[in-house]
Amino acid sequence: EGLRSMAIEQLAASGTMQAESARDSGDLSQAATHFQRVAQLAPSASIRASADYDAASARIVLEDWPAAAQALEAFRGRFPEHRLAPDADKKLALAYEKSGKPALAAATFSRISQRSGETPETQRIAAWTATQLFEQARAPAQVLRSYTEYIARFPQPLDPAMQARKRLSELALSEQQDPTAHRYWLEQIVIADQSAGSARSETSKRYAAEASLGIGRAEAALANQLALRLPLDQTLARKKSATEASVRTLERAAAYGYADITSAATFELATVYASFGRALMQSERPRALAGEALQQYAILLEEQAFPFEEKAIQAHEINLQRMRKGIWNEAIGKSVSALGQLSPAKYGKQEKREAFYDELH
Repeated sequence: EGLRSMAIEQLAASGTMQAESARDSGDLSQAATHFQRVAQLAPSASIRASADYDAASARIVLEDWPAAAQALEAFRGRFPEHRLAPDADKKLALAYEKSGKPALAAATFSRISQRSGETPETQRIAAWTATQLFEQARAPAQVLRSYTEYIARFPQPLDPAMQARKRLSELALSEQQDPTAHRYWLEQIVIADQSAGSARSETSKRYAAEASLGIGRAEAALANQLALRLPLDQTLARKKSATEASVRTLERAAAYGYADITSAATFELATVYASFGRALMQSERPRALAGEALQQYAILLEEQAFPFEEKAIQAHEINLQRMRKGIWNEAIGKSVSALGQLSPAKYGKQEKREAFYDELH
């Protein structure tokens, strides 16, 4: 038995020397073939694992990705506890990625990210790479899981974690059709930025501003939908509360100082104010009122609605004032159109709007 083992070792060593010689001379294809022959001729040799690994490595250098992946899969299955197994896994992830198999590559990178022997940064990069590859593979369930796990495991550095939160907010609508999850991740973006301290960045602030605008728009849409029905004191209280919540959030979005977001938030504020005024005018009348009493009630409503219409006009005019700074965007354009409806005497005709623009400059 001892002589047989010695013979096997010598055979494996001979094959390895041939492979190394071919590799040193630059013939990697021949080297890979020789390394693989070691497994065929001496499967129980002590250097079998190294030969298998070297064969796969040669295929990697040759960019023969399918053959490399096959060799590395076999190595992992045969030698899961070998000291080269972690490096084999990394090579396997690359081979899958280059072979156009993003789902398999993503699963491999996920496995690498969980390996305790890797450095924290290697784990983080592997986890992030897995999320991107799951995206490529169009695997929504895995995308959601991998982004969520990434945020939990790697809240720092801040910017990638913020990108993950933003992507989850997008997926909540596009994939899940879940407004509640969408709102949750928008709020998480704002909270993460506010609590970041010295790690706060332009990226995190920008994302938080966009998220605040998104939340404010949702709150504004809810407030605008609330009609004033009888009993008026109850529906008015609900609409007032919803309107105030949207105003606070939109003002917060504007306060970040990004011109496009500030303009959009200002337009939404004007819309909320105008909606509240219209709702007062269109509110359900008490059934007991008639004749002159009903007319007086309508006049009272108009007086109550007027300040909200004025606030709406003033907000839209703030957007117009931004033109002095050379700013023009979609929200400002929408404010121009809205002013033509809200204040036709001043802004209703094209020539009057042009005269006003000339005043701004």
